[in-house]
Amino acid sequence: MDNISSELSENGIQTSFKRAYKKASQLWPNFGARHKMPSDQWWINVVLNTFYRSQMIANASNISKIGDNRNEEFLVAMDLKQLNDVEIFAPVNVSMTSGQNGVLKAPFLETCRDIVNEFQTKAGYKLYSDVIPFLSSIKTMNKNVPNESIIVGCISNSISEYRDKIVPDLGLKEYIDFVLVSQDIDVAKPDPIIFEKALQIANGVPILKNSQHELQTNTNTKKKWHVVHVGNDLEKDIFGAVQMGWIACWMIRNKDITNHSFYKQQILEKGKLFWNKHFGNGYLIEQQQWNQALQQNVHIVHDLKMIQDLGLL
Repeated sequence: MDNISSELSENGIQTSFKRAYKKASQLWPNFGARHKMPSDQWWINVVLNTFYRSQMIANASNISKIGDNRNEEFLVAMDLKQLNDVEIFAPVNVSMTSGQNGVLKAPFLETCRDIVNEFQTKAGYKLYSDVIPFLSSIKTMNKNVPNESIIVGCISNSISEYRDKIVPDLGLKEYIDFVLVSQDIDVAKPDPIIFEKALQIANGVPILKNSQHELQTNTNTKKKWHVVHVGNDLEKDIFGAVQMGWIACWMIRNKDITNHSFYKQQILEKGKLFWNKHFGNGYLIEQQQWNQALQQNVHIVHDLKMIQDLGLL
């Protein structure tokens, strides 16, 4: 390969990944579900283009490309056999004292499968320290006040492996009543359909009805829910929840959130863009109503304990 970069920064890889992920989502929405593409193949194309944008791919001449120039090119590998001869080239420092750089070469498909497989298991994830204590406290609350049980659900723009393998392997299954992934219904956050689907599922979750901890199934599909949605993505999670009339907790971890005015301004500015995109005709939500909802229903938190401290549950 010509002109191999002498440095690969973490930010550079992240930028390449975000661009590849966005393009793959445009071509094959919801991890390929709409086009009946296996999720493994979807992810392999994302990883392929992450490396390609980072100038780490060689022997890719037989793979189809879309895009008008090198910066916009996107490799499309619909037949994974095309990738058998593709190799990854990455600079590696082989001598810290002499400063000489070498090049690490590896077969792409094998390396890519290792990467994809890792993120389809718990090896690619780590729980924050407050997750289990928070979920345990909800479990305790349900035992103490059975007639007002809190149902815990997870709405994720992800693939079925997240629900079937990762959530159980992380030890979360006993705390979470249901997991809804976008791949299953071919709709992703912030589309209101996926939030509506979550409410439908919640209506069928058995709840404790008395002090003997007997179970009953809530079959009232018109039940008025008090919903608190926690997420870190301002558009997909927070605005998606607010449009449903839910309470939204914007989780901003590992940052100083004492300057609330800065984050509040972000909410209003980006919220205006969201409103223009989704409700610009004013038919569903008037802009004044939308701004009021953002101010009243969005809470900024830096850990899960803050949700309880704010009295939101």
